[in-house]
Amino acid sequence: MDIDKEELVSRIKNNEPVSILIRQGQCPGDILVLTAAIRDLKNKFPNLILRMRTTAPAIWENNPHVSDHEDSLGAVGSDIDIKLGYPLIHQANQCGKHFIHGFKEELERLLGISFEITALKCDLHLTDQEKGWTNQVRDTFNYSGKFWIINSGSKNDFPLKQWSRVRWQEVVDSLRGKLQFVQVGEEHPNHNHEPLKGAFNLVGKTDMRQLIRLCYHAEGAVCHTTMLNHLMSAWEKPCVVVAGGRESSGWESYNETTYLDTVGNIHCCKSGGCWKAKKEECLWMEGEYPKCMNMITVTDVVRSIDKYYIGGRLTQ
Repeated sequence: MDIDKEELVSRIKNNEPVSILIRQGQCPGDILVLTAAIRDLKNKFPNLILRMRTTAPAIWENNPHVSDHEDSLGAVGSDIDIKLGYPLIHQANQCGKHFIHGFKEELERLLGISFEITALKCDLHLTDQEKGWTNQVRDTFNYSGKFWIINSGSKNDFPLKQWSRVRWQEVVDSLRGKLQFVQVGEEHPNHNHEPLKGAFNLVGKTDMRQLIRLCYHAEGAVCHTTMLNHLMSAWEKPCVVVAGGRESSGWESYNETTYLDTVGNIHCCKSGGCWKAKKEECLWMEGEYPKCMNMITVTDVVRSIDKYYIGGRLTQ
């Protein structure tokens, strides 16, 4: 059943139990960002009973802030049923706010309350048992050393996010003997993940929970603007993002992120990310890739990874 807005606000502010079913049907990266807003909503209003219906239920496993997250339970018993988006994205270039605030502000609008974001990171939870399991890299490759995760792939619906495949290989080659990379990505007809020589290949071999644990055990990650950046934020670990000019750093970057963007350097993204997806939409293609991505060099990426060690954030 749905209660009216006035009664809803009254019950929340009076610390009465209110059951809220929240639906979010976008990609797992979006669901990861949502975890941060849910964490702080529940911290402010512990009387809320939050029931999640999303595309990635594994993200909510062991989460103390939600009551349930399984689709099979339906909406029975909920006081209110909301479909949650983040319309703030349409002002992303101007608002100076993070993706997390997109969900936060929409929850505030729909529920008629306010709360603060307490940490600029996503919210994931592993049990002590999960943390103690042998990591997948050791199980699969009999390798017990440190490693970085790399996602060099792209999706057919967002080709402008893609950096040169040759350059990705050159990054791995440049750090051979210093860093071990583990390649991840989803095997899907619309995804492209060309194997990288010298990297352990786990493409198509990690479910969501395995990927979460892999990030927990990794030293850092390198990728395009993709889910991996949000995953690493949950564990407060380094992530180097090859971003170009599509999205502004303020919307996507976390405190541990090195966000390699070209916003402000080119006319087409001089005032913020262009937010374009298809090659035919790009105003400045250079062969197979947009100029904004070509401007980011292998040296830029390798140096960004090295700086975590030079600065002492990580040790060899």
